[in-house]
Amino acid sequence: MFTGLANLFDLQQPNWADYFVATHIIELEYLTYQESKELLCEPCKSFPLSYEETTLEYIYKQTCGHPHILQAIGYGVVKRAASEYFEQVTLEVVESVMEEDVLRDSFAPCDVF
Repeated sequence: MFTGLANLFDLQQPNWADYFVATHIIELEYLTYQESKELLCEPCKSFPLSYEETTLEYIYKQTCGHPHILQAIGYGVVKRAASEYFEQVTLEVVESVMEEDVLRDSFAPCDVF
């Protein structure tokens, strides 16, 4: 999977479109507040974690509904909850996850061409 702001056809040095001829372009838009909330609170049936409403509002304000960043935050929260054994996600947990897990250099979803 390639992600980015440019299509493979726009990357000419080398012309990546010649190497990946069966690619499909899928545009992924920013999520609404409700969609972001569903992604974090109900990623699967019987999801054990719950978020404070102010925490969800904070996350949306920080991410503007960017799907990759929302998933990175959700992943970090689940990983933290599994190691620290909690079910209520607070603002403090999310701020810590964002600082320690999401806002690092390794967060980039792909390499630079």
